[in-house]
Parts: sequence; structure tokens; C-alpha cells
Amino acid sequence: GIVLYLHNRKSASNTLFFFISISTVCWSIANYFSLQPGDPIAILKWVRLVLFFATPHAILFLLFINNFPADKLLLSRLKRWLAAVIGLVTMMITLTPYVFSRMMVSNQGLAPMPGPLMPLFGLVVFGSLIMGLVLMIMKYRTAVPSERLKWEFMLFGIFLSYFLIILTNFVFVILFDNPMFNVFGPLFMLPAIIGMGYAIVRHQLLNVKIITTEIFVFLILSVSVI
Repeated sequence: GIVLYLHNRKSASNTLFFFISISTVCWSIANYFSLQPGDPIAILKWVRLVLFFATPHAILFLLFINNFPADKLLLSRLKRWLAAVIGLVTMMITLTPYVFSRMMVSNQGLAPMPGPLMPLFGLVVFGSLIMGLVLMIMKYRTAVPSERLKWEFMLFGIFLSYFLIILTNFVFVILFDNPMFNVFGPLFMLPAIIGMGYAIVRHQLLNVKIITTEIFVFLILSVSVI
């Protein structure tokens, strides 16, 4: 996200992808700490933060698909405000007992109990993801043959990631009280991030080898700092 943003800071699509990457990192960190043994109250706070960061990720994904491959932001000011309000309200709700009320003991250990506003969170997040997928399929079908490869790559990566995330981090947790697969959440996000990043690289005719080298250098520097 940082590498592609620095290559073209004026592109709205690159900027949206950058913020998607940031929200994914925050979501991954919260997901990690939510799975560590400890005080149930502290774990519950981290579990709520998982949903907190999942909200902007889903909304930004929809905005990215709507905007890509344009460099200029296509949304009107009204729609931007509407997306921001819906996102902020949903994020605030995820931090309350109305989405996850408490932690309970299950066969797999501690598991969060859904609250009365969990359907609202599901509507916003899953609605954004589904709308983004439908919009992406429509753009793929209307794309010229030379442009379809980048959409195919992105469609496959995104579908694979969100199918695994929804199945393991939501369906298993909500319906079966089984959070054991949540640890793989950050790994499941890689296909989507790679798919979107590759589509940007192909659209902007950037050198894949140069981008890959820059990413590896950035990762090495990050690990060195840690």
C-alpha cells in the first residue's frame, strides 16, 4: 500500500488501496491480540476492535472497486459523507455491548456472545463486500479483452479472501461458537491485497520487478526496525 501510494499520490485508487492496507494491518493486529490467552474483559475489547477495523476495510473496498481504475475520485460529496457517516456509526457501535455483549465459555475456549446490533454490523460489512463483488463482476464483463486479466486476477483474489474470512471469522464464530480458525485471518487476506495491488500495477504500467523489489526492501527495513 505504501509503495503504490508513493508511486502515484494523486491517484484516488492508489490512496484508497493504501487505506485498505492500513485498515488490514490494524485488523490483523487486533485479531492477533484477541486470540491471546488472558483476562476475558481484555480479550473482549480486542474482539470488538477486530470488528471496528473490519468496518472501514469493507467500506473502503467498495469505494475502491467503484473508483478503480480512475485516478480521480468519482464519488459525489453527498455519497462520500454518507459512506463516512455509516462507517463511523458502525465503528462506534462495534465498541459497545450491542454487537458483542460478553465472553462465554465454549468447547473451544472463550468465545464472544453476539449482541442485538450484530445484524447491523453484518448488513454494513457484508453489504459493502457483496456490492463491491457485484460491481467488480459488472466491470469485468464490460471491460475490453485487453483489460480483463487484471480484473480476473483481482476477482479471484478478493473472492478467495473474503469467502475464507466470512466463513472462519464470522460464520464459525457466530453460528458455531468456534473461533479456532481466526488465527488464519491475516493469512486469508493476502490474496485480496495481492490481487488489488497487481491490478493497480498492471493498469499504471508499472514495472512488476521494480515494485516487487521495493516491497521486499520495505519489508526488510520493517523487520529490522522491529
